[in-house]
Amino acid sequence: MRNLLILVTYNGFAFTRNCLFCLQNLSSSEWKIVIADNGSSDNTPEKVKEEFPFVEVYELKANKGFGFANNYAFKKANETESFDLVCFLNNDTLLAPETLEILKNSFNENQNKVIMAPKVFNSDGSIQRNDYCFLSPWQFFSNAFRSVKKADEILHGKLNTIPSTSFLQNDWMNGVCLMMKASAFEQIGMFDENFFMYYEDTDFAYRAKQSGYVFYMNSESHLTHLGGASAKSSLSQSLQHDSSQYYFYKKHFGLKGALLSKLFRMVRSGVRILSFSLLGIFKQDKRIKARLHVKLFVNAFRK
Repeated sequence: MRNLLILVTYNGFAFTRNCLFCLQNLSSSEWKIVIADNGSSDNTPEKVKEEFPFVEVYELKANKGFGFANNYAFKKANETESFDLVCFLNNDTLLAPETLEILKNSFNENQNKVIMAPKVFNSDGSIQRNDYCFLSPWQFFSNAFRSVKKADEILHGKLNTIPSTSFLQNDWMNGVCLMMKASAFEQIGMFDENFFMYYEDTDFAYRAKQSGYVFYMNSESHLTHLGGASAKSSLSQSLQHDSSQYYFYKKHFGLKGALLSKLFRMVRSGVRILSFSLLGIFKQDKRIKARLHVKLFVNAFRK
């Protein structure tokens, strides 16, 4: 069995270095590790080639996004050989080689339409939910009135156990770590490269579910995701998130989906502006969040 492991990098070499140290003991006869670098300015490609000669690096001239880079690496690697499985792994993760081996061994001849993910933890050892459910239009819209914490609870839903296995099931798992048959990635249609950042894994999962695929988490396979617990929202990131959300709903649900996304963002930011403005009388961070949502509210009218 020959398998492909893909990491996407954009600066932040320290994360990549630590991740590759975790992967260096994977069997080279079973695993081909490749990196698609999105035009890093910190010499990530040169440093990887020097310290980790077992990794193949594909250098992109510019940052075209997570989906584009993964697709490019997959197609480039398949020019010279074919693979049974493909795994997409965030570079800001720490894991034992057994993590991927356990996922790999989860597949059998009866699981051609299965996509596997590990159980994910934050750096402090707490669980980081990487599983989600698809929301009905009303569930999605009503989240605009909820706090971030309560909205997350709705987004994640409930994990279901698969009897007599170590598998847990939800509608989909995010792109921190996903493993599937290489033929499945092609059959589903790869990542939509119109998503620069955010929602590319949601879109991929939605198309996968439409094609009859199921998502399992193997609870015996563990990794630590360093980026998930401390990610901070900036204006550019928030605008990109909202833009990707709009594209997702318009793509899959047409005009109704586009209007639903707009209405959700207007109401969400309107509610946040009111609540953060009141709290901002006493706290500066709330005033900053209120100003952020003013800009997001205005942007919702544009796109």
